Amino acid sequence: MKIINKVFGVIALVAMALEILLSVAAFRGETFCSSSIGISFATLAICMLAFAADSLSKPKHPWLRFTFQNDDGSKEIFVMRADRGGKITKSLEKPYHELNIAYMESAKGGEALNEQAHRN
Repeated sequence: MKIINKVFGVIALVAMALEILLSVAAFRGETFCSSSIGISFATLAICMLAFAADSLSKPKHPWLRFTFQNDDGSKEIFVMRADRGGKITKSLEKPYHELNIAYMESAKGGEALNEQAHRN
């Protein structure tokens, strides 16, 4: 969906530039041929498609990924939403010497991200 949004966005920018040229010509008093009116309608359609593709895409949520590197070489990974409160409970049986915190955005749920993190 990101690629579709980018393609529609670039096409919409080019079409809006053509629309600006058409409006400049209209202010100068030049007459329009039928193809320029077609360009105007195509611009409107492309902008509507770009808006629809953007509004129908899934919203991305901020996530924090905590990676605890334990002293015995094993890793423990926890993923939680960055915009909500929460706590991580870690047992003291395995002391850790390194903590990496990474920020990411994803439309997936927390369970899916936790499973994906444990597979890696």
